Amino acid sequence: MSKKMLQLVVLSALVLFCTNAFAGGSGNPVEPLKATTKHLGVAAAFGYDYMANRLFDLDLPGSSSDDTSVNDLHQVYGKIILGFNETTNIYAKVGGASYDPSFKSNNSKISLELEDGIFAGLGLNKLQPFKNIGSLPIDLGFDIQANMFINNVDTVSREGASGTSVDGTLYGLNGKNSIYLTCKYTIEQLKTRIVPYAGAYHSWIVLGSFDDVSYTSSGTNYTHDLNANYDVLAFGPLVGLDMDIADFLTFNIEGRFVGENSLTAGATIRY
Repeated sequence: MSKKMLQLVVLSALVLFCTNAFAGGSGNPVEPLKATTKHLGVAAAFGYDYMANRLFDLDLPGSSSDDTSVNDLHQVYGKIILGFNETTNIYAKVGGASYDPSFKSNNSKISLELEDGIFAGLGLNKLQPFKNIGSLPIDLGFDIQANMFINNVDTVSREGASGTSVDGTLYGLNGKNSIYLTCKYTIEQLKTRIVPYAGAYHSWIVLGSFDDVSYTSSGTNYTHDLNANYDVLAFGPLVGLDMDIADFLTFNIEGRFVGENSLTAGATIRY
C-alpha cells in the first residue's frame, strides 16, 4: 500500500470511528485559536449536538414524579469563540433545542412531546504541551461547559392515551467536563492538517418544570411538578477529530459513549 493511500485509509478510519461512536462533546476545535488580532483570537462556529440516550434515568428521591428519561436531545446553535494566552478558548453559544422526555407518576408512564425551545451555553477549553513521543508532540487539554434550554409542552401521552388541554413549560441544564490527549498530523498531499484526540468525560443533566405539566386524560385532570430531576453519574471515553481544511476553516467531530450515547459536530471560521 502506498504512503498516500495509507494516509487516506487512516483519515477515513478516524472519521468513521468518531461518527459511529455516536457521542457528544464540545463541538469546537480542541486547539486554541491563538491571537488573530492584537490581543486575542476570534472565531464564529456552527454546532450540532445529538444525544440519543443516557445510561441512567434522571431521578429525585422522594418525588412522586421520577424515573425521568431524556431521549433524542437535539441542540443546534451558533457560537462565538475567543482565544486567549495562546492556550485557552472561551465560548458562548445560542440556538435551539428539542427532546422527548418521559417520566413515571404513581406507576403510570407519561411521555411528552415538546415544542422547539431556546438554548444557550458557556464553555472553556485549554490545551497545553504535554510530552514528545519521538518527533510527535502530544498535548493535554480539557473542556468545561454548561448549557440551558427551555421548552413548552406540546402533547402528552399517559399510558398510551393522548391528553387534552395540555399546558406546561420545562427547563433543562446540562454540562460536560472532558480531559484528552491530542497529536497533530499534516497530510501534505491533501493540504490538510488533522488533530485526532481521545480521553474521558463526565456529563450531567437537570430537568424540571417552570410551569407544572397539566392535561386531561380519560376524563381526569392531572398536574405534575418535575422538581428538578437530575443525573450526575454519566462517565465514559471520548474520541474526536479536528480537520483544518483551510487556514481559516476547521471541522470538528467528537463522540462520547457509555454514560451517554451522543454526537457533536461543528464548523469553525477563524477571523
